[in-house]
Amino acid sequence: MLPYHFSMTQPLRSIFLLGCILSVSACNVVKIGKDEQPIGQTVVERRMPSKKEGILNKKGAKEVWLGVGPIAGMNNTPANGVIQTHVFADGSTVHTVQINILPPPKGKYFAGWLKKEGEVQMIRTGELDSVFDDARHALTFESADDLRSYTTVVVTLQEDNGNSRPGTVVAEGVLKEMPRR
Repeated sequence: MLPYHFSMTQPLRSIFLLGCILSVSACNVVKIGKDEQPIGQTVVERRMPSKKEGILNKKGAKEVWLGVGPIAGMNNTPANGVIQTHVFADGSTVHTVQINILPPPKGKYFAGWLKKEGEVQMIRTGELDSVFDDARHALTFESADDLRSYTTVVVTLQEDNGNSRPGTVVAEGVLKEMPRR
């Protein structure tokens, strides 16, 4: 058996390669080939608070209420994620769902809904999107109305047949008010 020779250049090479990989993976544009043309780009808009102003909506109105909570699978559907609702001083609402759930069967899709606790009537917030057709699904819903009283978030599995009524519930969560510090 040949002896193994350790060299300090090996760990340095590994650290250098790791740094290169991390710097490339931090980029939001994937390039391939000699011409370095992008093959894909994902733009994710996030409202981030500042110490001075907090979160502002697109019109510059300040956040006055924040609800946050987990969302989990229902009816034997494995799922988990995070739900958020921001209400702004101008009365508008931005609601987001980020959920990990297996892709729906062919001919079906996931829809998001908001409802008041103890009520049956729900507001449809749209179709959940999976950019990479995998388990990662997201939804952003914007409304000119203050929806802070709609604290239950529901995800349903819908038939792609034009029916606008809620389908089978596959995930549910409850928003809890989260005061900013």
